[in-house]
Amino acid sequence: MLQILKSVKHGSVRCMSYTCTIGHLWCAAVGATTTIYTVEADGDPNHDFVSGTDGEAGEKQYLIKWKGWSHIHNTWETEETLRQQNVRGMKKLENFLKKEEEIRQWLIPATPEDVEYYNCQQEMSMELYKHYQVVERVIAMKTSKSAPSHSDFPSHSTLKSSSGHPDYLVKWQGLPYSECSWEDGALISIKSQCHIDAFHARNRSRTIPSRDCKVRRCSKCGTYPGG
Repeated sequence: MLQILKSVKHGSVRCMSYTCTIGHLWCAAVGATTTIYTVEADGDPNHDFVSGTDGEAGEKQYLIKWKGWSHIHNTWETEETLRQQNVRGMKKLENFLKKEEEIRQWLIPATPEDVEYYNCQQEMSMELYKHYQVVERVIAMKTSKSAPSHSDFPSHSTLKSSSGHPDYLVKWQGLPYSECSWEDGALISIKSQCHIDAFHARNRSRTIPSRDCKVRRCSKCGTYPGG
């Protein structure tokens, strides 16, 4: 599976640009029902898919990484659904298909050792990709009452949780801090409440410097009070 594209849909909100295509398969369901958290909550809509009602195969789909959204919002899309949404970046899909064809041609005369090496690389890439959907650390929080401020990280205020949860700035496993993203607290708390608790514990700590806990270093001994 090669990296080439992504996009996200939440209700009526649609991101009209994607960054890469990660993989492809043949199935039926597309869009928001195929995000990892929807699949975990409601089941995989393509789990029992074998063929259409007339015995025809489903459309070829691509795993899309949408620009400005984290990997938990990746969705499976067909070329048709991408064009219907009028997304920008269709050239990336064309490049993905071109690269796949090059690999297919390369595999024809490849030795068994080369094929095995290629398959191992693909498995390693997909295992690494799974880490991108796992919370490593919560590093900030904001609520609807928070003062507006500039942020270098993607924020989707239109998706504010109706349950009143704050948004959390999330650091994802295997990705640099530049790939952090603001996420709905209700969504993050489902599987990563421990990271939210750890974030609040750090903020309450009197020995760990933070934005809410001002700690000054002693000019004489070079240590922190209580540390």
